[in-house]
Amino acid sequence: MIKLIKTVRGKYIYDSNLNKVYKTGQAEWEILQKYDEGYISESENHTVKYLLDRGIGISNRVKKIQNPMADMIEDILENDLQLLILQVTQNCNLRCEYCVYSEDYVGRKHNCAKMEFEIARDAIIFFMKRSRGDTVVTINFYGGEPLLNFSVIQECVKYVEDNYGARKVFYGITTNGTILDEEIMSFLEKKRFRVVISLDGNEEENDKNRKYINGDGTFRTIYSKLEKIRECFPELWENISFNRVKAPNHNLRACDNFFKENELFEGRKVRGDYITDNNLKKEILFADSEIEYEAVEKSKALLSVYGKADKIKLDDYCVLYRDDIKRMLYNLRKGRHLREISHPGGVCMPGKERLFVNVKGELFPCERCNELSHVMCIGTTETGFNYKNIRAQMNAGREMEECLNCWAFQLCNICQAQSDDGQNISPQERLKKCDRVKMIMEQKLRDCCLYAEIERKQDNGKAHIVI
Repeated sequence: MIKLIKTVRGKYIYDSNLNKVYKTGQAEWEILQKYDEGYISESENHTVKYLLDRGIGISNRVKKIQNPMADMIEDILENDLQLLILQVTQNCNLRCEYCVYSEDYVGRKHNCAKMEFEIARDAIIFFMKRSRGDTVVTINFYGGEPLLNFSVIQECVKYVEDNYGARKVFYGITTNGTILDEEIMSFLEKKRFRVVISLDGNEEENDKNRKYINGDGTFRTIYSKLEKIRECFPELWENISFNRVKAPNHNLRACDNFFKENELFEGRKVRGDYITDNNLKKEILFADSEIEYEAVEKSKALLSVYGKADKIKLDDYCVLYRDDIKRMLYNLRKGRHLREISHPGGVCMPGKERLFVNVKGELFPCERCNELSHVMCIGTTETGFNYKNIRAQMNAGREMEECLNCWAFQLCNICQAQSDDGQNISPQERLKKCDRVKMIMEQKLRDCCLYAEIERKQDNGKAHIVI
């Protein structure tokens, strides 16, 4: 299986069997295009035969969709957990327009439920028992707005210090920042918390979506807290980063410029995530102008590799995209043979890298899952892991024959949460995302080729060179 990719400067073949990209000439590319579309066969053209003899574009197919890692889960999950996320409350003092707990999403809604310390303690014991003693682990606090249950956060940290003092433990919290006070700031600084604060941009852009329950904007409150932290708690300030949500009603350029030009954010990490469409009841539509703007910013990030745009201050989101392309290019150069028994990419081993525990002590693969879906629940702190559900999640694409002949098999990033219909791991839900994922991966392959061209600085004109 192959995918033909072209940039302004070159023609390329992505070989999905080997997960590699090869540079080729115009004439060969046109022949391969006819071959890929079924107009010529291997025997009809010596170029196609030559490439196939070298293993490029061979028609190997996955014979059985099954995740080979599913046979190892007990040993790994009982010994190698890395990150615990405690949902200390399901309550929040804001009602953000795009919140995954709003009426626009399928799943639980805001409520007053909070995690009792006993449940948090049991979750910590469960997690620590299943992580290696020599491993650095992280405990994050999540909500709702987690600082609404600040006392339990304090109790959790004290419990870890009293019972696991020899372990190396980092703490983190994601907060809207509105209820930070001196007591909380002092505690977070003393315990060396890594703090992620949600802020979308300047006052106009932020307050379009990030609002109090009464509808008032949050920008001025948050900004004053940030100035206080920088002035009075410098060590905490060094551990603060920001998360901004990119929503359809945002002026993305104005948001970018706010973080780039405001000296308060100098040296601070600002991560940008698009509004999630997982479990969303309506379609997300960005204006063409915003899509074009983002594409230009990504191009600038790629050009910055070798000083082509070194005088331009880049949006952190685009820097992350560039680094993602670098990692993808590294993997393409390394390659990976497609096995007869394999599974499309995208699904994780639930719980290994992130174990999310909700207020009731139920376990989930991460904080982005639908907590009302029984198939996404992977156990409880009391009963342990539910390996039946874990295996079902890891084999989310098992019943999908469409995957067998897909060129993006190894590049797919549809996770199990995106395959959940609220009751089951659904092939139909997974299929809904296929076209969009293939479009994104084709663009990423094109950007990998562009990156490689910039890296080489000049086209050497040789065919069949792995990029």
